[in-house]
Amino acid sequence: MPSYENAPKAGPCEGPQPFVARPGYCTTGRRVDVKVNCFKLVLSKLKLMTYSIDVARQASPDDNVNASTWSAKGPLKSQCIRFALKQAKFNSYCNGIATDHQVNLYSAVQLPESHLETTIKYHTEFEPSPQPGAKNYVVRFKQGRTLDLFAFVQNNMSQVLSSGQTSKNDILTALNIFLGDFAQRQPETMTYLKDRSYNLRHEGTRKYLGGGLEAIPGFFSGVRPACKCLLLNMNPTDGAFYKSQSLIQLMEDWIPATRDPRAMNLEECNALQTFLKGLWIKARHLTKKDDNGKKQPWIKRIRGLAQTRGGQAGLKEKAKGVDILPDKEASRPPRVSRIGADSKEVEFWHEAERRYLTVAAYFQREYPEFSQEVDLSSSKCCVVNVGNEKRPIYLPAEACEVLPGQAYKQTLSPKQTEKMIGATVQSPHVNKNAIEKNGLSAVGLKLPANRRMESFGLSLRSASLMDVEGRALETITVRYRNSSTPEVARNKSTSWNIRGMRFATPAPIKRWTYVKILDPRTGPTAVDVREAAKVATEFQKRLIHHGVMLPGKPESNRDGHLEVFDGRVDGPFGKRLKQFDRLGADLPLLLIVLPDDNKHRYERLKDLCDRAYGVRNVCAIAEKIGGCNNLQYLSNLCLKVNLKMSGINHIVPAKPLGFIEDNKTMRVGIDVTHPPETAPEGAPSVVAMVASTDGRIAQWPAELRIQEGRSRKGGGIEITTENLRTMLSVHLRRWTARHQGRLPTKILVYRDGIGESQYVVSQKELPQLQLACEDVLKDKSTDERPRITFIVCAKRHQIRFYAPQDPKGDFVKNPPASTYVDTGVTESRPWDFYLLAHESVKGTARAAHYIVLHDDVIRREAQPPGSSPANLLAKVTHNMCYLFGRCTTSVSIVPAVDYAHLACSRARFYMQDVYAGTGGPSPATLSDDTALMVWQWGLNALYWKPHDKVKDTMFYV
Repeated sequence: MPSYENAPKAGPCEGPQPFVARPGYCTTGRRVDVKVNCFKLVLSKLKLMTYSIDVARQASPDDNVNASTWSAKGPLKSQCIRFALKQAKFNSYCNGIATDHQVNLYSAVQLPESHLETTIKYHTEFEPSPQPGAKNYVVRFKQGRTLDLFAFVQNNMSQVLSSGQTSKNDILTALNIFLGDFAQRQPETMTYLKDRSYNLRHEGTRKYLGGGLEAIPGFFSGVRPACKCLLLNMNPTDGAFYKSQSLIQLMEDWIPATRDPRAMNLEECNALQTFLKGLWIKARHLTKKDDNGKKQPWIKRIRGLAQTRGGQAGLKEKAKGVDILPDKEASRPPRVSRIGADSKEVEFWHEAERRYLTVAAYFQREYPEFSQEVDLSSSKCCVVNVGNEKRPIYLPAEACEVLPGQAYKQTLSPKQTEKMIGATVQSPHVNKNAIEKNGLSAVGLKLPANRRMESFGLSLRSASLMDVEGRALETITVRYRNSSTPEVARNKSTSWNIRGMRFATPAPIKRWTYVKILDPRTGPTAVDVREAAKVATEFQKRLIHHGVMLPGKPESNRDGHLEVFDGRVDGPFGKRLKQFDRLGADLPLLLIVLPDDNKHRYERLKDLCDRAYGVRNVCAIAEKIGGCNNLQYLSNLCLKVNLKMSGINHIVPAKPLGFIEDNKTMRVGIDVTHPPETAPEGAPSVVAMVASTDGRIAQWPAELRIQEGRSRKGGGIEITTENLRTMLSVHLRRWTARHQGRLPTKILVYRDGIGESQYVVSQKELPQLQLACEDVLKDKSTDERPRITFIVCAKRHQIRFYAPQDPKGDFVKNPPASTYVDTGVTESRPWDFYLLAHESVKGTARAAHYIVLHDDVIRREAQPPGSSPANLLAKVTHNMCYLFGRCTTSVSIVPAVDYAHLACSRARFYMQDVYAGTGGPSPATLSDDTALMVWQWGLNALYWKPHDKVKDTMFYV
């Protein structure tokens, strides 16, 4: 075991490094041996040639501009590169070539000059051959630097780090591209995000998630650095995919069985459009012929549903469907009665007959064989647009088939998430066996499956998972009820029961009321009245049980306690909230009883309460309460209520927390959430910063800001200067208001949302945090600027630890909670570690990864002189994981990051219209540039800023 005294010392480096040199290894706690899902890679003395890739349109006689300036991007560029490498002249080099099909190509040998430029004819991945008149593209490979893999391991992975952080990233990129390239060459394998591969051949392993989606198992694979070696990290992973079936069946799966598609409201139609947008379909009613005269399917991509404003340039029918084309004689746009209209409600101008026809009538006449199979006259499902907004091509859902292997890139619903967890979360024993038996073959690293390994000089030292050494840290005890004789909840491992426990500081609640949201299709009933009253009574009893005193009766509402919710600000529920808004600062607590777990309704309710009217609220699902006998569920609601009303649920004794409980240390959490891939261009990202307000580390108000999304140049990784500076300034002023004008002397910043290749962003963000301190210092008498430690936390990694198999047992288990690992899978120089602070309820536990990028606090606080900063940081980080107020267990990551993540999630509720591209201002009111329009719309604080009445509270929990 490496000792503190024998830790690697800081070696010479060229240029600034985005991390703090490791001060030593952790020695506190007892030793535990664990396995990790990594294999050691052996590299031969090999050099790789690098090539950059450019793809451009080849000019044709019909072009009136220089077509060679039209650079291909995205899927089009990837497909062109695939076609180029399939040419016969590359056959002898294919085993020694790997590419990401976008920017980089790596070769074990130098390519001849004649291979550096080639011309191909384009067609999509779903078409077997080019269509008549397909465009030609020129693919060019430009040779770059040479990568020396062997020298990289000998130099860059040594304890003395030489210059070459860029070279390190280049090497890892090359090896990861090599791993992904094998999977991309397999016809039965679908790759996603470059490092995940899914076998589409095994139908029996799929699990249906509902709503037209299914889970398909696969593997993650990636190369990562460790001390003096490289590791292959492998982990089972499951992806959500659209089920390959008829489009009408997909729609019916998405729409609840009790819901008539024709009765969907505008929000539901927009949600369905978002669900279908970008989906590749195959037409059932027609085919096309390739260059050899063979019939091939007609493949198109869904752009959305039929829109009332589509095809404003005029239209004309075309044999492939209803193709909207410019009408030279007059502007006769389609007649679409509503978004989500079916084939009987969408009409187009038939130029030959000089009259309007419905899509249903057109298909019945032009495709009689198809019409005999499908009766469009009784159709209820929506028409889809497979063209674009100006030139739509309308197809009935009955005429479309969903192609296989299409990943679902949006957020799963709560029920789908529950099914995904239930169907795909596997025990450590199952995951470990899957990696060792099937994982290596899936990425081609098991001979003789992939002879290309030899071309790249790769081999495995062992086909068994690595053994590493860790430390088991000491668990601690939490306390309830802040009094001279505190009630103590004794830990059973890392969780505890709050039955009979009173909160450390119960929140004062002077007024409260409740309302039950009704299903608009059924209306109010006597059962609703009784059920709502019973839930409210039991909720009140449970709050009193935990020490929160409420008035004897809830306030009566003029319109009763039942309400229909339609999602509108000016709807019935919005008007009720407006009554609360008039009460000023003396706001009541609002208990909202929901009929089910409808995600869309929940998001809208939170949006109205938090952002529009500033009413502190908590939602309860009547079904989960189960006749008000589910005391655990009610207690969980009470935990949220006490935090929202500025109370303290539980505390940790001062000694385990050390210096961070001294009322002079502020803890800060930062996270960023980005718009979904389906969001309009220009949709902004949202930044959340939470900060503790005192030494009890219980209240964490949040600040939200928006910034350019990651699709824009320079956005999406570091937080903009203005946002970081202003957010921390607000938190510091909030701190001084609670501490007689005094600033904290120490600030621990925990940052989420940074990948391992992006640590350099701290060099831009840290100065802005320091400037925020100076901004607040200008108003104070002291000149002492708070010292800052900047730590990145990550949960979205693929490292997993397993307890060694007991000789007497048959199964591998998770390591014990509080397991700490800083050797074996970590690099020698950066100060990083893995901490498994929680017990996994189900499946394989995931440790949090921490890396220190700047430190002005920990090493100074490591007293007496000579004590280990690594031990201090391990203890502080682990013990803070017991202070997450929303649950009765230690959590997997420090509360600062957990709360920041919750704040980001709540901000997405406020931005849902912006991200969906619905309900905003007309393009004509802002700009003709869609991206600029969406950005300006999102910039309006109305869409993301919480109400002034709740902004200083934990409204987001």
